[in-house]
Amino acid sequence: MRRDAETARRSPAFAIVAAACRAAATGEGDFIDYPPPHPGGDAILAMAMRHRVSTPVLRILARDPALDADTATRLLELARERQLSALRLSSALVAVSQELSKAGIRHLVLKGPALSQRLYDDLAARDCKDIDIFIDPAARTPAEAAIADLGFRRTHTATTPGDPWRASLAPKDVSFRSRDGSIELELHDRLFDVAQLLPLSFDHFWSMHETLAVAGTTLPILSATDDFLYLCGHGALCGWFRLKWLQDIARIFASGSPAALAGFAEAADRLGVRPMTTSAATLVEQIFGLPLSGAIGDAHSSASLRIVNRSREALAAPAAASNAPSIPRLVRMLMMQLGLRRDWRYRREVLARALLSQSDVDMVKLPYFARGLYYPLRPFLLALRRLRPKRS
Repeated sequence: MRRDAETARRSPAFAIVAAACRAAATGEGDFIDYPPPHPGGDAILAMAMRHRVSTPVLRILARDPALDADTATRLLELARERQLSALRLSSALVAVSQELSKAGIRHLVLKGPALSQRLYDDLAARDCKDIDIFIDPAARTPAEAAIADLGFRRTHTATTPGDPWRASLAPKDVSFRSRDGSIELELHDRLFDVAQLLPLSFDHFWSMHETLAVAGTTLPILSATDDFLYLCGHGALCGWFRLKWLQDIARIFASGSPAALAGFAEAADRLGVRPMTTSAATLVEQIFGLPLSGAIGDAHSSASLRIVNRSREALAAPAAASNAPSIPRLVRMLMMQLGLRRDWRYRREVLARALLSQSDVDMVKLPYFARGLYYPLRPFLLALRRLRPKRS
């Protein structure tokens, strides 16, 4: 598996898409240079869709003189579709943020069009599939009421109130859909499922937050330092599965001042998450060929190198691998995640969530006194979930 993944990572299609991501991140030009042979249009299109690359990257790929006219047209059509989707999301995002502010609910906009505007000065410069908003956990109920007034409805049943055990297994966010089903919104009450990865309260993030002007309104967003740590944590937890996430980190390195990057490194050291930032810098160097940030440093610890190796494997894996990973890959990912932060509380939470998930509890309903049986039943529940046909 690892040998196959490395072969895929070195494939001409991967190299070309990575080169286009580098060009978009650095602004070095609208053309890409790569060694032969050319893999063909279908391979380029498949790789671009696998990594959900941005509109600018799709346009750079479409200008490749070695590309056939049909594939170039399809890439440009995909770019237009993603641009229109990003603009629709931006409009909905502004409406949701304004409604939450009107209700007096503290909230911070994550990723999506806001990050696109922040990094690229273009709302449509990233492929965004939904709206992510981090809300004050104490305001979950009024926040849901506020977005309900805009026509958003839950996609899943709420966790049973007054049950801390079930709440501890719940994911970091709750999904909602607009009335016509075209917009997905996720309300976060923490940044990560494993809250101890960045053990900071919402009050901290709010006290440090910045604002961003978008479409005539002001959106509250994470501070530059907190945003960088959040993006590194999000990418590392997922094994940097998509090139577009690394492109954002490359953009931060290319546009950030030495003082800002030094501040990021200092914050990472203070929170004990240096492995996830140094591994991100190393991957940017290895995949895009960009020089290492001196302030961030390279991956040299065993934890950092483990993240780099697992991420290189994940980057080359087919898209379906994220939906049904093999047991060995799950184990390797778990070992990588344990090394993201040097703290026993964080590692305890990672192991606890690995042993049991909300999906297991939802699949089989056991009475309160029998909850301990979920743990020995977990292997059977995992097997059952794999055997069940997926809903289309």
